[in-house]
Amino acid sequence: YFVGGGAAALAMLARLQTLMIVMPLLIAHLWVWLAAGKRSLAIRWLWAAAGFTVLSVLFNPYILVTPAAVIADIQFIFGQRYTGGSNARSNIQQLSVFASSMRNAELPWTFVRPYFFVAATLGSGWALYKRSLLALIVAAFGAVFTLSILPAVAPRISFWLPATIPACILTGYGLHGLWREQRGRAAVIPVLLVVAVVVAALFETVTLNRVLAVPSTQALAYEYITTHIPADTALMEGDGFIYSVPLARNPASIGRLKVFGALLPAFSFFNKYPALNRKPAYDVYGPEHASEIASDADMRAFLRTNLIDFIIEADYCGGDSNYDHASGQTFPVLTSGVRAELRLEASFSPFGSDECKQSIENRTHMEYMRLLDWERIGPITRIYRVSLPD
Repeated sequence: YFVGGGAAALAMLARLQTLMIVMPLLIAHLWVWLAAGKRSLAIRWLWAAAGFTVLSVLFNPYILVTPAAVIADIQFIFGQRYTGGSNARSNIQQLSVFASSMRNAELPWTFVRPYFFVAATLGSGWALYKRSLLALIVAAFGAVFTLSILPAVAPRISFWLPATIPACILTGYGLHGLWREQRGRAAVIPVLLVVAVVVAALFETVTLNRVLAVPSTQALAYEYITTHIPADTALMEGDGFIYSVPLARNPASIGRLKVFGALLPAFSFFNKYPALNRKPAYDVYGPEHASEIASDADMRAFLRTNLIDFIIEADYCGGDSNYDHASGQTFPVLTSGVRAELRLEASFSPFGSDECKQSIENRTHMEYMRLLDWERIGPITRIYRVSLPD
């Protein structure tokens, strides 16, 4: 129970839903209560709570430093999962529950993976045949959870991940039950099935590791910039936290941020201790200036007035952006008129070319497991030198 509580804590710290980990704990508690009474149940609840508390603090001491921020983060995660939060973007077509469910019907097969999905289904059938109440509860819980995600407008991969837990439990249950029923040479059949499932999972794991081992477009762009562009150069780029190139800001850039409100803790720290900042640091003009640029004329004037030398663009292949809807992710907006006046210095693409082959909805694009459709993760990252005509 201590380990179970700690597992729920780690799942929460990893921003995964803890529902599927808490579920077997609740089932175990129910069985203890029926068998041993409420006293034993309360003691085991305390062990689970202790495991949750200890592991939460051990792997995230930040909880003790700023508890208010941690509570706000938990509220954000809850809202993002159950109310849509920032995921329900205004440009996503709002569909009915039935239409969304039909469009998402193939996703459980895709996310849980076909070999686990089939094996778990067979395991559920075996549980029904054997009348195993525990296994049937696990199967029912997995099915209800999966059905609860289907109506979502744009479900992300993290929404579906907990479904893999009952799928794996039922896979193991079914294969183990099949093995126990076999005699003589027939016993090799479930063994071969186990090997097939393990090999399939291992193959995809190795493929994922190979893909993720390739540097992202942001990492390649960062290496290029820090190698070819001197420190303190004036640059324009989007929010470094939202998949743009994570360049360090120099004191001048951090100082300008004070005009726009309170500094984030990291900026406050580096403003106080600039020597501890990453090197090289640049004079970054970020999305905090988006409200000052509402047209091509404003963009040209801004570049000239602030002596911007380079622009770093993160293209998510979502089509042309415009000044009215600029965000930390889409800043800076480069229209065809302004782009024609810039000089492209370097380009790093997940597609092997500068062409947008498909929209990049998230950084890894693994939610559809199309691992051979792209070579690197990240957006198309372009580095332009500003050379506006006089």
